[in-house]
Amino acid sequence: MRASGVILAAGRGVRFGGEKALAPLRGLPLLRRCADAFASSGAV
Repeated sequence: MRASGVILAAGRGVRFGGEKALAPLRGLPLLRRCADAFASSGAV
């Protein structure tokens, strides 16, 4: 069985002060870190 995943990365980020999905976390954008985690999980 194959599973699918969706990364929810929308919104203006007003309270955060910018685009959360593009905010760097240890050198990589948060969205990229999420995508890498999905890809390496073996579940999706």
